[in-house]
Amino acid sequence: MSSQSKLSFNLMSSSLIIKLNNSDVSDKLEVSENIKSYLGLIPNHELDEYTISLLVTDITQLGSLVNDILAILNASSIDVILDENIQSALFNAKEAENDFIQFSEEARRIRNAESVLDEIPEFLNVVKSNMKRQPFKKQLLASFHIAFAKNVANFSVPGTGKTTMVYTAFAAMKSGDYYDDPLKSLLVIGPLSCFIPWQEEYEQCFGKKPTLVVVENVNDIDKLHSKSQPVELILINYEKMRPGNQFQNGLVAYCRIHKTMLVLDEAHRVKNPEGIYANSIMPLARTARSRVVLTGTPIPQGFQDLLNITRFLYPDKKILSYSYKRLKQFTKNPERYTREISRLTNQFEPFFIRLGKSDFNIKPAIDLTPIDVEFSDTEQRIWNTIDAQSKESNSRFSMIRLLQASSNPYLLTQKLNLKEFYGIEEEDSAEIKHENETDKQEDLAFLNPIFSSESKKVGSKIKACAKLAAQLVNQGEKVIIWIVFTDTALRLHKALKELNISSGALLGKSNNTALLINEGKSRDDMIQYFKNTSKLNCVIANAAAVGESISLHKNAQGQKVCSNALYLERNFNCAQYLQSRDRLHRVGISDDVKVNYHFFKIPGTLDDHLDQSLKRKSRIMQEFIESESIPLILLEDSDVMKEVYDSYYGPS
Repeated sequence: MSSQSKLSFNLMSSSLIIKLNNSDVSDKLEVSENIKSYLGLIPNHELDEYTISLLVTDITQLGSLVNDILAILNASSIDVILDENIQSALFNAKEAENDFIQFSEEARRIRNAESVLDEIPEFLNVVKSNMKRQPFKKQLLASFHIAFAKNVANFSVPGTGKTTMVYTAFAAMKSGDYYDDPLKSLLVIGPLSCFIPWQEEYEQCFGKKPTLVVVENVNDIDKLHSKSQPVELILINYEKMRPGNQFQNGLVAYCRIHKTMLVLDEAHRVKNPEGIYANSIMPLARTARSRVVLTGTPIPQGFQDLLNITRFLYPDKKILSYSYKRLKQFTKNPERYTREISRLTNQFEPFFIRLGKSDFNIKPAIDLTPIDVEFSDTEQRIWNTIDAQSKESNSRFSMIRLLQASSNPYLLTQKLNLKEFYGIEEEDSAEIKHENETDKQEDLAFLNPIFSSESKKVGSKIKACAKLAAQLVNQGEKVIIWIVFTDTALRLHKALKELNISSGALLGKSNNTALLINEGKSRDDMIQYFKNTSKLNCVIANAAAVGESISLHKNAQGQKVCSNALYLERNFNCAQYLQSRDRLHRVGISDDVKVNYHFFKIPGTLDDHLDQSLKRKSRIMQEFIESESIPLILLEDSDVMKEVYDSYYGPS
């Protein structure tokens, strides 16, 4: 045996070889265990008792792997001689690291300097000649940041035009006049609700419809591969993506053939490193030529959510120097770790950009004074009964029941649907789990005699909401009414019909009530009718269906659509409330358009307390979102719920 252990690389077998000497061989087991624990690799001990070998599947990452192995050997106090192949790999890795550092600093400079636009006439000329819609200055800066860095996150707040920024970058990156290796396709993975916006925005940006494949079944993957030319726009929703399925394999094969920009829209859905969506999308990331993350809420669960984003953007780079466990510690106690969080932000800064509404001078929306509504005698009896029961139980079920008693008392005759209340769309069910607690709900059968005598009536608040909606529609306005429960949507639809107002429902992909109201038409059809015709001037919506991606302020022709939102029901989720407001309050609103939010309250109920809590917390969130580059927002439903309970009953 040699007097010193040796680290070498066998080109024939593509194996990294650790040859331990007599004094170091006793540490062989410890080294092997550390390789498995820290690197996730399986060491091979079959050569002899002194040797550990590792198969290297990606030769381009040899230098990085060698550095990790040296760190493990150093921890066991093992010094090694390096062969020529290893020395060469380390040299190349160091060169690549230095190049990446220089690249990162240039990306940081571009991100932070508006004056960069004066340096890039070629980019601006390509955008001007290829795009019908000309972006705002701030959008141009964000777009050039994408075009330069290729793999970036855009955390701009909802309503600031993230889709336009991507299309602007894509316009340059697919132009042979600007890009040496031009892109051919744009692949978007997102929620179903984003499909129409991506198609509409393409037409608005480029003045023509794209060649398009919307992947709904396996035949669409075959269609994608059978095209004689690359497809400009490909859309698929997260629900289709599963590790090793035909959708994943088909898209990986497509991206290997055609130079593709891969976009994750509403990417906070891929926050869990062990989640189904993340594990199905990561193999795609390696085959795409450009990777873009879009979300206005980048860390809904905490700083640990950033880890998956950086792994997607740069699968072979360690952008953040902190582990998932360490990032969770930052989330639990951000005040204690301000220095580390500042370092974290600095590490990630070259690879993300964030614009707020304040960057575009969007005129503030108007929160109108809530309209007082009086209970009927029967509704008051019901409220008093539920109120007394709620004070005794102090449970979230009783709090939800109180909200139902205020907006639509007939909901009290039904089992509480928690997914409906929390606003969880079916396509999210694979990633979001809520326990089934129906067996813990209180029995409200004692109320049935009261309801049976008035089963054909609607609640007072529903009547008031329908009346205001009818007034606005008759004045030539379009209206969106926000609800939580589908039974409320049906009763509201009937109340509007009695006032000669046609209404549609946007309540989720497979919602039976929506299909009934819409007479079998799809959600996407109803959105198009609402935005582009005078046949439909009122829609009833919930956060699960249109809380993300969809814009209702104007249509593809740039015409004003809707500037009035009526809030008949709300849950305790402040983030969903903000998202609903952003459907109307967005970049592109004309200066002469006023966005109005209308509210209803029944005095003496939770309504006023919920209204004040949501508005106060939404102001805090909005200010934080506008001021922080990576905003940590951990407002749970329970935060608002407890505040409302304490405000109404007194501290518990």
